[in-house]
Amino acid sequence: ALLRTAQSILYQGGTAPKEQHRTVWCHRHVVTEDAIPLFRKLDGSRARMAKVKTCGSVWACPVCAAKVAEVRRQELSHAMVQHVAAGGHAYLLTFTFPHYKGQGLAELMEPFTKARQSFQNCRAWKAVMERAGKIGVVNSLEVTYGGANGWHPHLHMLVFCQPGAFGEDEP
Repeated sequence: ALLRTAQSILYQGGTAPKEQHRTVWCHRHVVTEDAIPLFRKLDGSRARMAKVKTCGSVWACPVCAAKVAEVRRQELSHAMVQHVAAGGHAYLLTFTFPHYKGQGLAELMEPFTKARQSFQNCRAWKAVMERAGKIGVVNSLEVTYGGANGWHPHLHMLVFCQPGAFGEDEP
């Protein structure tokens, strides 16, 4: 139902099919002219068709977004397990800023991006990350909408560091 809703919102009447947003055609075409393979679990709990075209859009397609998010979750989980097993630590930081109901998302994203870039380019941040022995970072932008405050963009940052980076192992 979510996919069909997204498709109806994105569809532009009078526009050529090739000019439509890719999500409009997600799960509506097959990639083969042969028979479409159907895979079903032995217990009958799940089934899926192969050779069905998907859009892969993580922003516009609820079906593809869920699939991509799950693959990314598994990859990130594996990376964290490996890093911690090797003695490292991972820290989750969340960045946001003040916003108010009635502000458009586009109006919020430009200052949010500039503020984040300014913060991460400042000497203090770089010094903290160097002292922590930062190995790598994974960012995830999330945008939610709430009735009281409107659009709420925020960035989750998973920082992979050396053990005891912030003195948490000290007495």
